[in-house]
Amino acid sequence: MYFSRFKNRDGITLVALVITIIVLLILAGVTIAMVVGDNGIISRANEAQNNEKMEEAREDVLMVLATRKADYIVDNYELTLEELSITDINELTNVYAEKTFEDDLKTMAGSGYRNSTFINGIEQDDDGNDCLKITYKGYEFYINEELEVLNKDSLGGNSLDDDDDTEDDNTPTWADGLTETNSDYFSYDAATGTKITGFSSEGLGKYNDGELSTIVLPTTHNDITIVEIGGKAFENKTGIETLVIPDSVTTIAGGAFYGCTGIEKVKMPITANIAKSTSIFGVGFYNTTSVKDVILTSGSNGEGCDYSRSSGTPWAYGSDVNIVIESGVTKIGKLTLAGSTGLKSVTIPNSVIEIGESAFEGCTNLSGSINLKNVTTIGKKAFFGCTNLSGKVKFGNGMTTIGQEAFRNCPNITEIEIPDTVAIISGGAFCECTGIETVKMPITANIAKSTTGYLNGFMNTTSVKNVTLTAGSNGQGCDYTRSGGTPWAYGTDVNIVIESGVTKIGALTFSGATGIKSITMPSSVTEIGNSAFEGCTNLSSSIDFQNVTSIGNKAFNACAYLSGKVKLGNGMTIVNQDAFKDCQSITELEIPDTVTTISGGAFYRCTGIEKVKMPITANIAKSSSGPGNGFMNTTSVTNVILTAGSNGVGCDYTRDGGAPWAYGSNVSIVIESGVTKIGTKTFSGATGIKSVTIPNSVTIIGDNAFGGCSGLTTVDYYGNSSSWASIIIGSNNTYLTGATINYLNN
Repeated sequence: MYFSRFKNRDGITLVALVITIIVLLILAGVTIAMVVGDNGIISRANEAQNNEKMEEAREDVLMVLATRKADYIVDNYELTLEELSITDINELTNVYAEKTFEDDLKTMAGSGYRNSTFINGIEQDDDGNDCLKITYKGYEFYINEELEVLNKDSLGGNSLDDDDDTEDDNTPTWADGLTETNSDYFSYDAATGTKITGFSSEGLGKYNDGELSTIVLPTTHNDITIVEIGGKAFENKTGIETLVIPDSVTTIAGGAFYGCTGIEKVKMPITANIAKSTSIFGVGFYNTTSVKDVILTSGSNGEGCDYSRSSGTPWAYGSDVNIVIESGVTKIGKLTLAGSTGLKSVTIPNSVIEIGESAFEGCTNLSGSINLKNVTTIGKKAFFGCTNLSGKVKFGNGMTTIGQEAFRNCPNITEIEIPDTVAIISGGAFCECTGIETVKMPITANIAKSTTGYLNGFMNTTSVKNVTLTAGSNGQGCDYTRSGGTPWAYGTDVNIVIESGVTKIGALTFSGATGIKSITMPSSVTEIGNSAFEGCTNLSSSIDFQNVTSIGNKAFNACAYLSGKVKLGNGMTIVNQDAFKDCQSITELEIPDTVTTISGGAFYRCTGIEKVKMPITANIAKSSSGPGNGFMNTTSVTNVILTAGSNGVGCDYTRDGGAPWAYGSNVSIVIESGVTKIGTKTFSGATGIKSVTIPNSVTIIGDNAFGGCSGLTTVDYYGNSSSWASIIIGSNNTYLTGATINYLNN
C-alpha cells in the first residue's frame, strides 16, 4: 500500500488575523480584559485554532483509514480493529499489504511524527466495546468497531476508559462525606448486642425533631459489631430520606423498614439477606415506594444473596430507580432485582463475574446496555422480559454457558457478541429477541439440540441480518439433531461470514434457513455435514470448496439459487447422496481426480449445469434405482471434460443413464490424455452426444460404451489411423465407428 498527500496553506493565519482585529478593537475602546481575559478574544481564538488543528489531524486519520479500507476491499480481506492494531507487517491478514496502518500514519504525520504515539492498542469503553486508541500529532483519537474515528471528547457516554477499572469509580457522590450516626441513638438486642432493634429514646426524640432524615447506621456499638437489623425496627418511619447500612450487616429482618415511604437514597451491602421471607410483611423494605437511588457495596465478600422470592428490597417499589453496584461485588444473586418494574438503570462493575437465575427478570423499564465484560456465568432467565434493555450485549471471555431463557423477550437488543469459550447456548436463551440484527458467536456453541419447539437458543429472532461465526474452541461445528433455533433461522437477507480457523460445518447447521442470502466460507473448512445447508432456498452466492474433502448427504439439497461454478476440493473421495440435489442455478462443476464415487442423486435435477469436469474413474451410475444415479435429469449439460482420475481406467457400468451427458443435447465430450480405458456402457444411450475427443492414450473401449449414441457425428482422435486401428473396441459401438473420425496427429 502506498499513498501520499501534500498540504500547502497559503495566506494569513487565523492567529495573525485575530491579532490585527484585536489592535483595531483596542483602538476602538474595547477593554484589555475583553481581549486577554479567561474568556477573552485571545483565549477563544486559541481554542478555535486548537480545534481547527485537531480536526485537521482527524481528517488525516480518516484519509489513512479510508485508503486502507479500499485496499482491503480490493484484496477481498476484512479490515478490523485487530488488523489496524498490528504493527508487524508479517502478521497482517492481508498478504498484499505493503505497510501497516501505523506505518501509513507515520508517513502522513511528516513533521508531526515526534508528537505521535500512533498505536496505543485496543481498549474498551464503558459498554465493554472495543476501541483502538491512537495519539496522532498530539491529539487522542479512538476508532470504534464500526471503524469510525472519534476524538476523545466526542465519545460521550461511551468514553474509553484509561484502564479497566475506571468505570468502577462511577459511584454517585451523594454518600460521600456522610458521617456515622451516633450509635447511642439506636437500641440493641439484650442477648448479643449485635442487632439494631430501632431508635433509642434519645434517637427517637432526634427523629421526631427532624434531625435524623439521614441515617448512617453504625458498624459497631460498645465495640460490638452490628450484623443485623431487627424485624420492624424502623417501621413506618416516613421521615427517613437517606439510609446507609454498613457492610457488617448480613441480615435485614422482616419489615425492618416497612412503610418507610420517605426513603429516596439507600446504600447497603449486596450480601445482606433482605427477601428470604415467604410472608408479605416479612420482607425488609416492603412498600418503600419513594426510593430513587441505590448503591450496593460488596459487604463481607461480594457474594450477593440468592433470594427465594422477589420484592421486599428497597428497589422493588419505586419508579425511575437507579442502582450502582460498587467495585468488589462478584455476584448478583438469584432474584436480586427480579420484578422491579421501576428499575431504570444499573451500573455493573468489572468485578462482577456471576449473575444469578432471574436476577433481572421482569425489569421491564431497565434501559440501556449492560456491562457483562467479565461475567462468566449467567443463570436461567437472568434478563427474561427486560423489554427495554438495548444496544449491544458482549459477553465476558471465559463464559461457557448462557443459561436457559437468559435474555428471552428482550426485543431491543440489537447486537450480540459471544466469546469462543461459550460451548452451550441453552434453550430459549435469546428467544423472541426480535431486535437483534448482528450476531458474532463460535460455531462450536451448541444452540439447537433441544427437541422442544420454543426452547431453541434464538427462537423467533426475526431481525437478524449479519452473523459472524468464529472458530470457538476447535473449529468443529456442532452436529444438530434438528434445524431451527439458530440466529439465522428466522431472518431475511441474512449474510453469514465464517471466520478462518473453522474446519467443520456441522449437520443441519443452516438447514431450512430460507432467509440466508450469502455465505462467506474460509479455506480452512474441510468438512460440511449432512443437510448442513439443505433447504436454504435463497442462498444465492457461490461457495468456496477449495479445501473441502467431505460433503455430507443432502448438504446443499434444494439450494435452488446456489449459483456459478462449484469446484470441489482436491482430496475429496465421495460426493454423497443428494448432496446438490435440485441446485438448479449451478452452471459449472469441477470434480477432482481424487473422487472415486458420485453417489445416488448427488446432482439430481441440477438443470442449470452446462459444463462438467470430472475423473473418468469416478463411479456415477452403478445404482439400480432411477433417481439414485448421480446426475439424473441434468438436462442442460453441453460440455464434459473427463480426466484420468487415479489410474485412467474408466468404470464399467452395469446400466446406462445418470451420467452428466445422459440427458443433454449437442453435448461435446473431451477425454483428456492419460485415460487408457473407456468402460462398458460409459456413454450408452446418450443420444445427445454430438462429438467426442479421444486421446491416443486410450487402448480399450468397452462393450456398448457408445451404444445408442445416435447423435454422435464427430470423433476427434489425437493419433493417426494406425494407432486408432490398434484400439480394442468392444461390441455394440457402431455409432462410434460410423462417425467421422478426425485424426489430429498424423
